[in-house]
Amino acid sequence: MPPLCRLEAGAPRGQGILLLVSLLFLSHLSAAEPLTTAGAVRELLPSQAAEKIPVTLTGVVTYYRSDKLPDFILQDLTGGVHVRQPKDGWQHVEPGDEVEIEGVTDAAVYAPRVDAKAVRKLGRADIPLAIPVSAEELAAGYHEGWLVEVNAVVRAAFIDVTIDPPRLVLRLGTPAGAVDAMITRYGTNDAARYLDAAIRLRGVSLRQANRRNEPYRWMVFVHTVDDIVVTRPPPSDPFAVPLTPIESLLAGGPQQSRHRMRVRGVVTYNDGMLVIQQGAAGISVFPVVRAEAKPGDEVEVVAFARIGMYNPVLEQALVHVVGHVGEPTPEEPPLAKLKPREVAERDWRLITVTGIAGPPTKRDEEAGFTLRTDTHQIPVRLPPGVEAPAVGAQVRVTGVCDLMPGRDVLLLSTTPTTFALLMRSGNDLTLLNPPPWWTRERLLALLVSVVVALLLALVWVVELRRRVVFRSRQLAEEIHKRREAQVAFDATATERKRLAGELHDSLEQGLTGVALQLDAATMGLPQAPAPLTMARTLLTHCRAEVRRAVWDLNADEREERDLPARLRAVAEQAVLGHEARVVVEVQGTAVPASGLIAHHCSRIVQEAVHNALRHGKARSITITVAFTVERLDLTIADDGAGFDPGAAAGPDAGHFGVQGMRERARKISGELAIVSNLGAGTRITVQVPRTGAAAT
Repeated sequence: MPPLCRLEAGAPRGQGILLLVSLLFLSHLSAAEPLTTAGAVRELLPSQAAEKIPVTLTGVVTYYRSDKLPDFILQDLTGGVHVRQPKDGWQHVEPGDEVEIEGVTDAAVYAPRVDAKAVRKLGRADIPLAIPVSAEELAAGYHEGWLVEVNAVVRAAFIDVTIDPPRLVLRLGTPAGAVDAMITRYGTNDAARYLDAAIRLRGVSLRQANRRNEPYRWMVFVHTVDDIVVTRPPPSDPFAVPLTPIESLLAGGPQQSRHRMRVRGVVTYNDGMLVIQQGAAGISVFPVVRAEAKPGDEVEVVAFARIGMYNPVLEQALVHVVGHVGEPTPEEPPLAKLKPREVAERDWRLITVTGIAGPPTKRDEEAGFTLRTDTHQIPVRLPPGVEAPAVGAQVRVTGVCDLMPGRDVLLLSTTPTTFALLMRSGNDLTLLNPPPWWTRERLLALLVSVVVALLLALVWVVELRRRVVFRSRQLAEEIHKRREAQVAFDATATERKRLAGELHDSLEQGLTGVALQLDAATMGLPQAPAPLTMARTLLTHCRAEVRRAVWDLNADEREERDLPARLRAVAEQAVLGHEARVVVEVQGTAVPASGLIAHHCSRIVQEAVHNALRHGKARSITITVAFTVERLDLTIADDGAGFDPGAAAGPDAGHFGVQGMRERARKISGELAIVSNLGAGTRITVQVPRTGAAAT
């Protein structure tokens, strides 16, 4: 057995397993065939490239970084690949050197790369012909790794000292996005001579990718400025180019490959970002250095235009103040009538909006508040030193319309477009009406007081009911012991009268006091708040229920009553002070009714007549009592305005009349029906079984 594979008899078993795994791994490496083309390396996924696959390549150097970081790009007939040399034994190479490398693959920022273990120069060779590509193809990622030649306009030129070694960066404008040309060897004055120039350059196209290997930045690595040819120099005077109307710029949409253009307008906003307006068209401007222009100044701007979220944006701008002409008159658009696209067309215009001030806001250290209109919730950004108005105040705000308040708006959605208002100074905020005295806090305090009073009244009612139940149980036990119905009836009647007196002297008086307090709270107000009105209605209902309870307790269930006479007296009492006419008709042979039946029927008639007079404005009311063999039929008909029973307000809105009538009909085993139509009066019918209607 070879020495490498010999396992001593006394060796631990774990060491044997480790040795076996090592042998299998070495045999796998020795069996793997090395990759021999750059194209094969570039086809690897990041996970595959990280497996350190052997590589043997021969090609021509198309780009060399620096002696400090001696990386280079190697290109063969199948493509180009990034090569990282070892720290020890690296070779200085130049574009045109033919080299042979041996190494392994690895995952990198740009694409799969080769970590070279050995680099051998084979001599000089012709640099591969650069592939002519358009700026659009370059930004789309075509020909990655290849030596390419592209024509473009330089939109920005600067020396990036944050990378090692520092490089001259030329930002090339394309309709598909910006592409940065990274030049390794350059002069100190080269940045100025390339800005706004049309150039043709030759370099290697590469990308930067994120962790998911998605490209987010495209670059062209250029060895020296000698690989750049200026095909059209920039104008000597940037402000000598023809004027472009802002309106035509918005209508046509800029192409990022265009040269700088000159526009003129009036400044409406300046916080570093400049907003200018020409007629009804506005546009945002990002100067190279902060402009000292103030709102109302007329300026000329020379800048590159790029496509924004909705409207073009001018960047890398030079600003020249022409004079002061005053701000344009702000527009006050009818927001409720505007379609989303019409709202979007007012991007960067000076507008005025009237609404109610909402709560203050703070976002990214910027103070503001929400302006509420009938159709919009508009964020307003306040300038430094200006405080938000009081919540609830009616204000008029003038500012610049910004359709990107949070960079999360869909401008062409079918819902109203979101926008913000950018105020310039405190003069843009006008207080029209102060907030109402009835603030949320004050209303809440009063409402809590009313609720506490009602709860106390409810607790007292529950306590009285508990006493009634307890006392009634005692009376029932007493009646059961005596076995005498007359004694039981007399005792019950006596207790009912006592409880009626107690209810009248305690609870009703307390509720009257609460009513007086509520009336005092609303005295002097032009209009009582809705919660107080509802509380007053509920309290009135509670008082009426107490009175009815007193009546019920005083009613003698065994006493026979003349029902038609009782109903006639109740109806005539109800119409006192009104011009309405009331008629009581009797059909069939009248029979006496029990005190309980007479009491509840009279209360139903009282409530129905009251509603007909108060709500229906009735002129004539007819009450019909029909005695039949099977039942007693009570009908109340009026010629009032009528109503929709299905849409009538109920207890939730503080109206308990209909519910009370139904409850009284149920107590005498009857059924109540209401028929009414708007403009056709109301007809209420109560049917009581004859066994319950006759005297017992």
